[in-house]
Amino acid sequence: MTSTRSVRKVLARAVKVSAHSAYDLTGRSINDLPEYFLSVKVAEEVHKHFKSFTFSMETPMSQLVKETQMDIEGECPSLRLGGKGKVDMVIRGNKSKNVKHIVEFKKHIGVKEIEKDALRLAAICLCTPGGHKAEKNFLVVVTHRNEALLNVRDINIKALISEKFGEGTIKVTFEKIDLSPLKSTKSNGINWPLLGGVWEFKYVG
Repeated sequence: MTSTRSVRKVLARAVKVSAHSAYDLTGRSINDLPEYFLSVKVAEEVHKHFKSFTFSMETPMSQLVKETQMDIEGECPSLRLGGKGKVDMVIRGNKSKNVKHIVEFKKHIGVKEIEKDALRLAAICLCTPGGHKAEKNFLVVVTHRNEALLNVRDINIKALISEKFGEGTIKVTFEKIDLSPLKSTKSNGINWPLLGGVWEFKYVG
């Protein structure tokens, strides 16, 4: 990987490398494998770039709230920050093990599920104490749907976050991932082109 301090760009590059690796290791496309495969391979690739990072998987939301001393009063309970769910991956400091960023993974871009994750990630940005690294979090997707739908989801997510949190409170940045010439091996999308993307959610006040 080229030198960059952008976690978003490193995640995008890691997804691309992992997608090619999936074919080499299993003969199947990355969207046709368990989500855990995607998260572990991405963590391995990100660690190659950021040696100061370590990772935890399937961290309970209740543990995350406690670790970061998140304020779950006001709006936050309605966004399930105090609930029983888990987050797919937590990026942590290698030495301190402190929470830096939260990453969720999706292998489909159905509007309800992807918006639910986007809302929770944005809420974590808002409710984490000021200046905490977890004011910036990420949603990673790989899919065999067409690029036009991916663009629509970007519009959907940005509109939803603006509506729920107020315009300019949470900055949403989208990074497309070029996965060509890889094709899907999933039964409901055989030979469809693979697509990917990373949404970055950042509290800006």
